[in-house]
Amino acid sequence: MAGRTRWKRTAGRIAGIALVGLVLWFSPQRAASQPPRQVIYYMQPVEGELGPGAQQVVYTMSLHQNAVFSLVAWPTSGDLALELSISDPLGQMLANSPMLDSGTAVEAARAPESGTYRVTLRAAGSTSGSYRVLLLPGYAHLDRWERFSEGASPLEMTWGAVENTTAYSRVSEGVMQMDVFEGDTISYIGPEAYRPWSDMYIEADVAIVGSPSYFEYGFLLRVDRTGGRFVSVTLSSDGDWTVYIFDNGDWRAIQPWTISPAIDPADRTPHLGVLVSGNQLQVFFNRQSVGEVALPAAVEGEGGMALAVATGSGQPDPLAVQFDNLVITSPGVLPEALSPNLDYVGWLPEPSLALAPTATPASGQPYRPTANTLVAPSATAARRTPTAAPPANGTTLTTWDSGSPSSIVSDLNSQGIIPAGGEISLQVPRSFGSTSASGFSYYELGRGRTFGDFVLAFDARLDPSGPESGCGMRFRASDESSSFALVMANGTAFLGQVNDGMLSRSSFFDESAAINVGPGTTNHVLVVAVGAAMRMYVNGHLVTAGEFEVREGTVGVSVFVAEDESGNTELTYCQVENVWLWAF
Repeated sequence: MAGRTRWKRTAGRIAGIALVGLVLWFSPQRAASQPPRQVIYYMQPVEGELGPGAQQVVYTMSLHQNAVFSLVAWPTSGDLALELSISDPLGQMLANSPMLDSGTAVEAARAPESGTYRVTLRAAGSTSGSYRVLLLPGYAHLDRWERFSEGASPLEMTWGAVENTTAYSRVSEGVMQMDVFEGDTISYIGPEAYRPWSDMYIEADVAIVGSPSYFEYGFLLRVDRTGGRFVSVTLSSDGDWTVYIFDNGDWRAIQPWTISPAIDPADRTPHLGVLVSGNQLQVFFNRQSVGEVALPAAVEGEGGMALAVATGSGQPDPLAVQFDNLVITSPGVLPEALSPNLDYVGWLPEPSLALAPTATPASGQPYRPTANTLVAPSATAARRTPTAAPPANGTTLTTWDSGSPSSIVSDLNSQGIIPAGGEISLQVPRSFGSTSASGFSYYELGRGRTFGDFVLAFDARLDPSGPESGCGMRFRASDESSSFALVMANGTAFLGQVNDGMLSRSSFFDESAAINVGPGTTNHVLVVAVGAAMRMYVNGHLVTAGEFEVREGTVGVSVFVAEDESGNTELTYCQVENVWLWAF
């Protein structure tokens, strides 16, 4: 009865509203069939139905000024033919898309101002059926959505690794981790398969690890097959941006370093986007336009892409940057047809009728990444703490802290522990593993090379972690067997071997006074594996020695995460530095 009273009062004030009120009151089914207004977010498909009783639906979406976007809608059942229109925040028509074969789309539209835009989707004539609608950054064809899950989706690519004394890059824990160890160095990595693009839009979530004194990050675009020519688009921690052309050893500035008010230099988790259309290139920071430049004829046409990071001149500290949610779109509206890569729509998140917004860091712009961005502790090396007193019956290495592999190997040889000869076969300045998965996790080094007899040295730092979590290396690893040398946060050492899922009886797991304990402390670990004999030194002191099965295999970072009494785990970050392997 309250409803009738309300409509009567409304009718007494505005006669034209009374009829609407009565229709709604006596036709509840028709009212319920009208879809509610919903919000559309980037990269999140929404589905619905149109037909008799519900010929159109209205959505809203929030856009920044000068944002370039595409809206794609396509039928999924029935004979539905779709019409699409978009109005700007002032209610003026921005775009009106005609029906196309297989759907409809507004492609590469530019938002004239920041605000809420209205999207109207209609069923043409008497057609009906279900549909999906998708908001894409840039163009209407979804080429790639790289979440670095190592080929879990056909929208992802295969990536190799960069591994040398100045830089190290690899896919790890669902991100592309890129480390640079020296100043005035640019490091880049691209997918293994060459894929050229001409017009394209590319974007990614970026995370700066720790607090480096300076950093640069960006994309290489239109990379030729030899890598001798490309366009470099870079932003820095100074709040500026630049565009360079690299042409067979020569760098040429197209856009000199320029401060932009759109770039927040304090943002450590920015969202970077670049639109390339013909010879025009536009850069976006957190979906806000930074600037636009014209490219020279030397780089017109098509080319590949790569991710890039760089340190500054004379920079004393290392740099660690992570990339995630790499999206590439390209033109998808063909004459009288639509090509949005619908074959891969099944690899997008499940459609929803009610999506809650998630803001891009520092931007406030709705964006819903599906993979968590990993933010690890600072990659800056921790100072080594004073070594505890050695065990009374311990054997020591006087050269353990010399930093000289040849001196350490000579010391071991003079004690009759290892044979003469051999050479350095692997060096990695820094690597890491980070996970909250219980048990052992492994991050391979050395690109699949295998080793049998060797001396392996590394500095291990564990922070943060649970009290029983461990950091170290796995070695002689294969499908059938793995050996481990780890130090635990509670001062325990582990030297062991697992064969066909069974822990060797020779394995050692016990506390040692030689281990430095406490958050962020560093321990120098040395492993000797010659034949069946394996020895583990920590900070120059022999912790344990034993006889194990003779094996050969790969090496890599190993992280052990323990569960508490309730079965819960903590995020554990294991950083290893100064890794070297002397093989015999």
